Amino acid sequence: MELDYQTAIVGTVQFAIGMGFGTLGQYCSQRVKWPMGRALLSWPCYGLAFIFLSSAALTILWNMIGPLVMWLWHLVA
Repeated sequence: MELDYQTAIVGTVQFAIGMGFGTLGQYCSQRVKWPMGRALLSWPCYGLAFIFLSSAALTILWNMIGPLVMWLWHLVA
């Protein structure tokens, strides 16, 4: 079983960016007093956090499950 370290690094960077956007969205939702400004600043951050975190999860899962599936395929075949 061979692991793809480049994919793991990409998934980790995506996770870190997603957590950064989530933290920024949380900060904006707590610190901005004007309700419309709070919505305009925090929700795009939450959206970007969701995109990056879901992409990181899929990348990391593919890196973990892909070699396992290939190993099982060679075991069965």
